Amino acid sequence: MFRFVFFALLALIIWERSDLELRETKKNLETKRHHLEEKIDNQKTMSEKLQAELNSQSDPAWIEQILKVELGVVPENQRKVYVNRR
Repeated sequence: MFRFVFFALLALIIWERSDLELRETKKNLETKRHHLEEKIDNQKTMSEKLQAELNSQSDPAWIEQILKVELGVVPENQRKVYVNRR
């Protein structure tokens, strides 16, 4: 009888410990999944933004904007104004 009780308690302890480890592993995996889903969403947003930028590259207004903002080119009929911020 003592052996049966000892074996049952030992089995219960082992089962409880493995169940706890499984719950911790599940929690960690859910956290990782959540972070990966956030990364996927961010990458999708970036991809859509880049695709929109690529699609607009044939637009003359976009080309003019890039020339003005990034390269500092000003059309002949316009003036460039510098603002000194201190």
